[in-house]
Amino acid sequence: MNSADDIIDTQKLLAVTGYESCGDMKNNLLKQGIVCFDGKDGPWTTLSLINMAGMQKMGISMDNKDDQEGVL
Repeated sequence: MNSADDIIDTQKLLAVTGYESCGDMKNNLLKQGIVCFDGKDGPWTTLSLINMAGMQKMGISMDNKDDQEGVL
């Protein structure tokens, strides 16, 4: 998947969320921890940002470091 495929534009977001208003849709995404950007056609985000928000909600670490608990 290239970076253009990763972008989820306003129309896709509205279709997926079922909202009719961009403002309502964006507020809901932000409440869920999904970072959105304002474009000329409305809010947009990326699949990577949606995945990161999901990982945070599940308590999954987003760094690639091994668990080094107790190591100085």
